Amino acid sequence: MQICVIIGCEGTLGQQIVAAKLLDPELLVFGYDQSKKSKFNHTRFHYISGDVTSRSDLSSLKTAIVNIQTEYQIGNSINCIINSFAAQDYRYDTAAIPDDLDNLNWLLWGWQNYPDQDFLNQYDTNVVGVHKVLTTLFECFKDSRSCSIVNFSSQYAKRNLNQAIFKKLDHYVFKPPAYSASKAALESYTEYLSQVFQGSGVRINTIAPGVIDSGQSDEFKAEYSRTTNKGRLMNPSEIIGAIDFLTSENSEYMTGSCLIIDGGWSAK
Repeated sequence: MQICVIIGCEGTLGQQIVAAKLLDPELLVFGYDQSKKSKFNHTRFHYISGDVTSRSDLSSLKTAIVNIQTEYQIGNSINCIINSFAAQDYRYDTAAIPDDLDNLNWLLWGWQNYPDQDFLNQYDTNVVGVHKVLTTLFECFKDSRSCSIVNFSSQYAKRNLNQAIFKKLDHYVFKPPAYSASKAALESYTEYLSQVFQGSGVRINTIAPGVIDSGQSDEFKAEYSRTTNKGRLMNPSEIIGAIDFLTSENSEYMTGSCLIIDGGWSAK
């Protein structure tokens, strides 16, 4: 038996990944998220509720993993750690936005009024959170013969979408600057760790998915779809092929890299 750890297991992509990993009878799957209870009920699934920014919560996850490693006498047997979480975007009070702004001044207003604390929150979750996860669990995977770590970046780490498209969304005004900046920082951190882990059985990469179809308005879907070569949003289940590749022996020679899955958005 081996262990797979999925951080952010209750999110749209996290649920897809948990379901796929549970199909492997040789895997014990650990899920970690802020929800009090998991949607999954399976004999090989172990759920720990906690915050990625809390060392104390993450220590509970580590203890649970160590207990299972001891019970099954499988030592440092973590097969993969998948960090599929991100901070929630800041939601503007649309009533506070002046009515007479053109697109350029509207974006400038949004940038000037973006809270410092939310900038810090994005980094604390998207970058420092990954750091806390990996340093807390290090003793559990450091001696693994083959451990794959997958961090979730974003297409916006490479370049930003025309922000005017986010006017088509009901819940926020534009994609906050800290999201793109923090995801770019995560890719740099991943490259750094590929050097830290050199010579060991640990490899680390990022996935940069495009926009996931998750209940956005039809107007937004139509606008965004025109920016991709595939002409649509990404289905959540389409992340599984990339996860299977990065967590299998087929990617043994791949570390410090980023796999872009954006329907041709970055090539258009």
